Amino acid sequence: MKWINNFSKSKTPYYIYKLNKNDRILYKAHSKLSKSIIILDGYICIFKIFNNKRVSFLYILTKNNIIHLYNRYLTNEYYYDLVACETSYIISFSLDTLTQKIKFDKSIFHDIIKAQELTLNISEIIHDIYKQKYLQNKLLQFILFNLIQFGKIKNHRVIIPFYLTQNILAIILKTNKKHINQIMIRLSKKNIYNYSSKQIIKVDHIFNLINIFAY
Repeated sequence: MKWINNFSKSKTPYYIYKLNKNDRILYKAHSKLSKSIIILDGYICIFKIFNNKRVSFLYILTKNNIIHLYNRYLTNEYYYDLVACETSYIISFSLDTLTQKIKFDKSIFHDIIKAQELTLNISEIIHDIYKQKYLQNKLLQFILFNLIQFGKIKNHRVIIPFYLTQNILAIILKTNKKHINQIMIRLSKKNIYNYSSKQIIKVDHIFNLINIFAY
């Protein structure tokens, strides 16, 4: 409600969208306006798709994260693909329109800056994960990142509250499903984690991950 109230007070046009699991939004170069998107609730994966079919994973965002999609920097060589991991709500607005207003509540810019800092922090973590030399370490760090950033405690387990298929993990980590499956089976046998039939990752004891790179 905070974002809706702020945009309403400043009389800034905004749009709210509900995305069901696996719903996606494509943002291409011919889009008329630059857009800023704030996650109100849920989890959104953001990919950069190139014409040669190459896919670059950018973020996985949640409540109060923001991403700016600047039309002037887009080319016909790629587009953005926003995919809902679970039922999600987003609010879309134009930052250009907001900044052009003569009178506005400065607190809204403070909130936008805080949201941007959260997004930048996630970007830096993802970048560090990609620095890992070995695929297993990349996968382990990505699981750990999601558990810390988004994990929910349920029945003494830490659960990533959205589904991560092996296909999605393969795309994110720039490998193939076969390699992901081999690592997941190996780690599961060592009781590092549990991978349910619904592709939900569960860890019985978060301390199992302290010595995670010993495996």
